[in-house]
Amino acid sequence: MDFADFLIGAPGAFEQGEAPAADTRSYYLGLFAQDSWHAAKNLTLNYGLRWDIITPWWEKHNELEVLKLGEQSVKFPNSPQGWVFPGDPGIPRTIAPIGYKNFAPRLGLAWSPSADSGMLQKLLGAPGKTSIRAGYGMFYTAYEAGYDFSIIGDAPYGYFYENNGPSFANPYQTRATGAYNLNPFPYAFPPQNISASNPDPSVPSSAFGVIGTSPSFNPSNRVPYAEQYELSLQRQLSGSDLLGVAYVGTQGHRLLASQNANPVNQAACYALYIQNPTSPACGPNSEPTSLRGPFGANFGSEAYFSSVGASSYNSLQLSLQHTAKTLQFLVGYTLSKSLDYASGFGEPVNPFNAKLSRGLSSFDQRQNLVISYSYNLPINVEGLTGKFVNGWQLSGITNFSKGLPVFIFENDDHSLLGTDNSGPMPIGIDTPNYSGGKIHYENPRTVFNPYFDKTQFSAEPIGQLGTSRRSFFAGAGLNNFDMALSKETEIHEQLKLQFRAEFFNIFNHTQFANIDGNFNSATFGNATTANDPRIGQLALKLAF
Repeated sequence: MDFADFLIGAPGAFEQGEAPAADTRSYYLGLFAQDSWHAAKNLTLNYGLRWDIITPWWEKHNELEVLKLGEQSVKFPNSPQGWVFPGDPGIPRTIAPIGYKNFAPRLGLAWSPSADSGMLQKLLGAPGKTSIRAGYGMFYTAYEAGYDFSIIGDAPYGYFYENNGPSFANPYQTRATGAYNLNPFPYAFPPQNISASNPDPSVPSSAFGVIGTSPSFNPSNRVPYAEQYELSLQRQLSGSDLLGVAYVGTQGHRLLASQNANPVNQAACYALYIQNPTSPACGPNSEPTSLRGPFGANFGSEAYFSSVGASSYNSLQLSLQHTAKTLQFLVGYTLSKSLDYASGFGEPVNPFNAKLSRGLSSFDQRQNLVISYSYNLPINVEGLTGKFVNGWQLSGITNFSKGLPVFIFENDDHSLLGTDNSGPMPIGIDTPNYSGGKIHYENPRTVFNPYFDKTQFSAEPIGQLGTSRRSFFAGAGLNNFDMALSKETEIHEQLKLQFRAEFFNIFNHTQFANIDGNFNSATFGNATTANDPRIGQLALKLAF
């Protein structure tokens, strides 16, 4: 039918939008003072203080829009209450105020302990063989630049037209009724000199319509910052071997997340739903705006870019490095855990309590072992034969790691909160129910077999949020070997021939990826893709 509609010029929908050219800007000023104190021959302290002034993004002509509960715009008197603009009373051009108290201390320590005898001497080695480092710092950062592209282009500084079931010959004609709509483009935007003292009452309330999917920057936002800390020890075991042990962590504060500002009254919607479930007055993805709050019926699913997010990362990091003429290798192992409220730009969080969305970060990798090495084959033959058998090297990278978390969600709005399509990501906060206990993993190498036991999850009840967290268990891990065999042959002093044979995933081990966490999907629980199979390549290079 879709192809038949295409042939007769009957598209399903037509959308067109227009916005004035945006001229968004941001300022950043940083001042820093630091000093070092050599407290002893083997002890150094570093300390400093940074002061950051970071502005939110603003637009040269103040052509931005913002949600602020209970406020009525003075610049555009016919704007619905709560839809205000930079230049309105209490709304700076940066929307959120500029913070001037962003002081960030830094402290570092480097110590090379030593002992003359006893057990400490055996542990620490000779002077200069062991180093201990510690550090702590606060780091303020600019707001994500991506959000400024989401908060522009809305009424009255943007116009959006949609026609479901148009005619291909005339997209402004409704095919079913034959009714014609006037082409609204090019749209006449308000002049750039509109201000609280020079309002524009000519923009009618109809120009705003029902405002939805137009995320706003929260006027109460403050600059995000992170606290970073580290304690590490390095021990020179021999002239060729170096051991490293470190504890590294980061705590993120006031991170931007998408939080629905006008959710549906869940209880009121459910009361209407159970009266007639087959044709409800309020149901999934069909909630009337009259049941939304606190901004009310003039707004649909609307979100704030709000600095309510937080993150936590802690890790144990081990390394062993060996450097010799014949063999060199580096072994690194990390045991870590990363948690946050939202990992991606525009990922939604619970509209009532962002902490309820806390889960594994999308980039959390609990264990990661990486081994890189190069081995020069110990062959040294004189004469012409040596040209062929000398100079061979075997090298490679081996990686064993736990998988990234599976993102669990529903896209059916069974919660009746109406949180989908409120920001850059179209999904809401709905998740299925989870029976609890440990995840039962299955073998995805069996045809059509899922990666985990799907029966541990069940549909979210109508009118309730599911019990599953958005991400709490790991997906498929990595078991990969990349290897290379190379040789360099000196033809004469200024001419060398280099040969290289490289193999990626040399043992052709299936590396599953993208475990589908959409409960409403037919492939829920399945690995939908895999990384590349074994790939080999040969190269010959003449250097002169």
